[in-house]
Amino acid sequence: MTLEQLDTALERFIVDEYNQRTHSETGEVPAARWQAGGWVPRMPARPEDLDFLLLTVAHQRIVHRDGIHFNGLRYLDLTLSAFVGETVTIRYDPRDMAEIRVWHQDTFLCRAIAPELAAGSFTFKQLKAARSARRNELKKQLRTRLSLARCPPRRRPLRAAGTRRTCRNRRATRGSEAAPAPHLRRRLTTRIGTPMPATNENDDGRRFLFNDLGEISLAPPPVPPDTPALLVTKEHRRFTEFATAVRTNRHIGVCYGPPGVGKTLSARAYAGATEWEQWQRPGETNTEPIPARVLEARTAFWTPTVTISPRQIDRELPRTCQKISWAVEYAHNGNIDVFEHRDSRASGQTELLIIDEPDRLKPPALEQVRDYFDRHTMGVVLIGMPGIEKRLARYPQLYSRIGFAHHYRTLSTDELTFVLTNRWQELGLTIDPHDFTDPEAIAAVARITNGNFRLIQRLFTQITRIRDINQLNSITKEVVEAARETLLIGS
Repeated sequence: MTLEQLDTALERFIVDEYNQRTHSETGEVPAARWQAGGWVPRMPARPEDLDFLLLTVAHQRIVHRDGIHFNGLRYLDLTLSAFVGETVTIRYDPRDMAEIRVWHQDTFLCRAIAPELAAGSFTFKQLKAARSARRNELKKQLRTRLSLARCPPRRRPLRAAGTRRTCRNRRATRGSEAAPAPHLRRRLTTRIGTPMPATNENDDGRRFLFNDLGEISLAPPPVPPDTPALLVTKEHRRFTEFATAVRTNRHIGVCYGPPGVGKTLSARAYAGATEWEQWQRPGETNTEPIPARVLEARTAFWTPTVTISPRQIDRELPRTCQKISWAVEYAHNGNIDVFEHRDSRASGQTELLIIDEPDRLKPPALEQVRDYFDRHTMGVVLIGMPGIEKRLARYPQLYSRIGFAHHYRTLSTDELTFVLTNRWQELGLTIDPHDFTDPEAIAAVARITNGNFRLIQRLFTQITRIRDINQLNSITKEVVEAARETLLIGS
């Protein structure tokens, strides 16, 4: 069990189990007793004082003009400019080397940040591994250059006396080679990404095989018919309540959780993103009604690309939100008139913006999101990995606008049983409580997946494949173990 899994298991036991069951001595539920007590626990004068207890690793360092040098990195903060040449005490969390806490004579000064690691959280072990890999790479490059320097220089072959290497001779030599086919030499005057229309009935479109064209359609591929329906679990309902609160109060909310638990699925279902993407057909006029879920949610769903630039963000964010606003106006008024219906201007009818994968956004991009939020009257939800809440805490202007946070957890035991029951029914099977085979198989699935929604889908894909190959009519523990061996599952 990793440290992250231990933290998750311990948090679930304290919050969801211990504090929700009746205490043997008091006869009351601890959570209810805490809320009904009406007293406030004693806290230190400043929250930073707790760091003395939590951050046990301490070192002495001297403040330089370019910051504090520690472990090959530079940590910066404006407060340190007044303590150049002074000796300070630094404390840090080995699981997050992106920032350190600085004290001077037992007085807390600031939190210094390493610009190289500000985009994410890196443990001390990961940092040492990266430095070791970089050192080995440099050594390999030096050895390669040294071997090249020791090789004798290659000599050009001597030409016969009286011959000259002229341009005419070069052209003659190239002309003797096999010429490409005529259809390869023909130039296509079309723009990249735009297909050339057929000029006559004999045109079979062969030119598409030789022209440098990208994907023609900007719309996503159609949804496969065998895609399983979304199962409404407790975590999905909690996310729906969280998103509705952000949308109603027009705040910024943060949703975080481990990969594969269903964060993106819940967000897309809440916004009706799949129906909206399938309804839109670039370059065509769709006469079908706008999906009801899109009109009900009034939510724009946006996922930045890995290499997105600030200019693309300034263009894509308004475009994504404005389309939802115009869709609401068209559904209510029967037309889109920006001069008559001013409420749809500046994405006025869009009430919520969900940004998936915000970990891809660099610090300037996050400032763009904050600026867009300040200029509009809509809520914003950021869906990311665990640790994004720590990263956002390093940007006070953005962090001060966060009003809600939601931890999307893995499936509980009851939810896992509910999901597996539906998966059994999709395969045409039923769970027999009087047969030990089914509970044994369910226990094996729970042990392998640990409540991870995405891993359950991958595992059942392999289970279906094994059942079809062996023509089995049931799911046993042996079938689940065989399916497990064909998957790559991280620790």
